[in-house]
Amino acid sequence: MKKNSENTSAFLIHLSAFANYIFPFGGIIVPLILWQTKKSESNYLDEQGKEVVNFNISYLLYQFVFATISVLIVIFSFFKHIPFLEHLEHLDSINFEAFIEERHFIIPLFIFSICGFFATLKFILIITGALKAHKGEKYAYPFTISFIK
Repeated sequence: MKKNSENTSAFLIHLSAFANYIFPFGGIIVPLILWQTKKSESNYLDEQGKEVVNFNISYLLYQFVFATISVLIVIFSFFKHIPFLEHLEHLDSINFEAFIEERHFIIPLFIFSICGFFATLKFILIITGALKAHKGEKYAYPFTISFIK
């Protein structure tokens, strides 16, 4: 395979991670399909394809763990202020204005800010990987678990 064509294929494999925005798990499925079809053409494509797929699986795992922890934190921070003592009929007496005034919304806001940061970081890492691959350089995503070796 010619070097230019190889670099372009690696570039497209990296960019295929954005398929996640088109359909669920697209960031894993599309790079996996592209890698499987191109891996026999060169060692470089095989290596970069594994890197992209491993990165997206790792990111999905990190996202799932963070989302689970975040939901639990938000639920506990909200429900610890609601009296569930005797009867559910008292739910209409909950003062949600006081809840907001006590600034309990800061925890979910902080969590959503972290989510935005990691989404931006993923975007930047994918673009960086694609640009390096287009130049023919090997790129290893940080904090990637090697599921596929």
